[in-house]
Amino acid sequence: MPFLKGIYHSYSSDNEMIIKMNDTYDRYFFTM
Repeated sequence: MPFLKGIYHSYSSDNEMIIKMNDTYDRYFFTM
């Protein structure tokens, strides 16, 4: 099912981006 696979892939990459942003925010606030 390539359609479902595409949805899952874009969803997981979005999640990775959110996690990376959260990680960056954590570091930013830790150093303040």
